[in-house]
Amino acid sequence: MIEANEIELAKLDKLISELQWQIFNAGGSQAASTSMLVKRLTEAQGRSATVHREEQREKEKKDQTDQQEQNLAIAKAERELALTQPEQREYASFLECAFFTKAMFPRLDHFYSQTWDRLSDEGKAEMSKRVWEGVNQGQYRFNELPDSVKEKEAERMHHYLTSENTRGTFERTIPQSDRQEFCSAYEAGDKQRSYSVLERPSFAKAMHHAGVSELVSKDVTSAAPERQEPIKATLAKPASSPEPKKVASANIADLAIDETLLSELSNAQDNPAKAATDFKQTPTGLKR
Repeated sequence: MIEANEIELAKLDKLISELQWQIFNAGGSQAASTSMLVKRLTEAQGRSATVHREEQREKEKKDQTDQQEQNLAIAKAERELALTQPEQREYASFLECAFFTKAMFPRLDHFYSQTWDRLSDEGKAEMSKRVWEGVNQGQYRFNELPDSVKEKEAERMHHYLTSENTRGTFERTIPQSDRQEFCSAYEAGDKQRSYSVLERPSFAKAMHHAGVSELVSKDVTSAAPERQEPIKATLAKPASSPEPKKVASANIADLAIDETLLSELSNAQDNPAKAATDFKQTPTGLKR
């Protein structure tokens, strides 16, 4: 129930009870006063009914939203094909949370220790968003997280700050001094110092504003020219008509024919073709 509605309903219930008591005690002896009380009671009861209807609509709307979010979480979990079905269910339950709390630390520790490595980049980004949102909401400090979570999230933050695909997002939201100090400590293997740097508010705020799609962005421009070049060459080259097949002269010798016919065929190949006028016609006599 919405807090404002709950407060108003409590006041209305109290007013209705008082009016009913006053009407009962009046006993009809004071008609004008009783009529006024009844009018106020009717108005209070009408307002109470309206607030209850509004509350019911809000509840139905919230239930519908919760169902949609649950369906979306299940769909995302099912895309994590490297996880077992129990792990997918556990992951889906994490996705239903807007942020994590201290009470979830044992579950998070187990998941980050046993399952996290097999998540896709999108799955890891979804978990990171909720870990850091817990920091942003004041549920805990980064250093209070389980060691397994701190280790993996420090790894992801270093990836985000150094990857060509994502570092631009954090260059605009995390001061250069914070980025450099964290990366130096992380690359030197000084975990505790790197965790202390991650306690600074700039990191949680940056993750709050970063979208999951930004965290898993793919650079397709570098591979595109290699794929497109053969296509362009093919489109630019005009289609050529098939060349006529050449028959080798040796093919004639391969035929099963006698030597005289073979000689005549060879001479026909070597000598130019006669014109139609070169052939002599034998006169044909007409019979009467």
